[in-house]
Amino acid sequence: MVSTSILWVGGRQWLALSVNALLDLIRQPILLLMTLFGIGFIGLMPVFSVFTLGDEMRLVRDGALATFFIVSACLSSYAAAATLNRELTHGTAAMVLCKPIGRELFYAAKLSGVLILLGFMLLIFLPVILLSERMAMTGIETDWTVGGALYSATGMALVLGALWNYAGKQPFVSSTFLCLLPCLWLALIAAAGVDPLGHGIPFGALISWSTIPVIVLCALAAAVLASAALALSTRLAPVFTLCFCGVFFSLTLLATPLWPASACGAGWVKVLLPNWQLFWMLDVLADRGACPWSYVQLCGVYALAWILAWACLGLASFRHRDIE
Repeated sequence: MVSTSILWVGGRQWLALSVNALLDLIRQPILLLMTLFGIGFIGLMPVFSVFTLGDEMRLVRDGALATFFIVSACLSSYAAAATLNRELTHGTAAMVLCKPIGRELFYAAKLSGVLILLGFMLLIFLPVILLSERMAMTGIETDWTVGGALYSATGMALVLGALWNYAGKQPFVSSTFLCLLPCLWLALIAAAGVDPLGHGIPFGALISWSTIPVIVLCALAAAVLASAALALSTRLAPVFTLCFCGVFFSLTLLATPLWPASACGAGWVKVLLPNWQLFWMLDVLADRGACPWSYVQLCGVYALAWILAWACLGLASFRHRDIE
């Protein structure tokens, strides 16, 4: 009975700290600016792909997925680095830890807040990528009906965020970020019913739903980088944390495929370094292929193992840090 009550209290504390961490992150202006930049850049890709003569959808899909990974990885890593380091620097962490809250619970809540933020970004960019890919048509044409839905949804989110800020006295940044989610999904639903040639195509038949598993894989890779950034932020400032994450990603991206299979220690390289190529499955979509969800589940387990490994390292470092 006592253990059950302890778990209940610990769960409530973890939930409250996670929600507070998430709310603190979505109030950062850089989050909204980078999200709008990513949406705008992905939305303009069909315009630049009209001269590829047959590879329009491939170019849009590759560019959109690369943009999503860069934006999500940078923002989640920055959020992970800033949220913990800021509270350690400003003394907020000391005030929270003075209460009956352990460091393990505090660190787990910060990690949960960052991962939930990454989940929100996945849900925001998923309809954007599908709409952008749907805009690209064979030849030198672009479906501006779908493009108008995408741009109108983004503008509507800004208007709703401003109204929410004015009427509800809520922060404009967080309000707009939350409004992006329903607006973009409504735009995707509206675009799924658009039949540009009037051939009676079924609802959603022109949407490349097979891209969704690949988008999820990119989000899993960004989650691994975010967990590494949170672990490093227990000792480093955000700037150094982001630099280290960038160097770590670049070196591990090159080390795994370039390391000779016959060389000594090749097996340890595959174990001790994450294989980012597992999360980049765009080649499977060529010739109308598909990435099975069973593979996504295996990569999810692989990403979870790396997240837990970085969480253990970060927690070990956080336990021995002096907090003032």
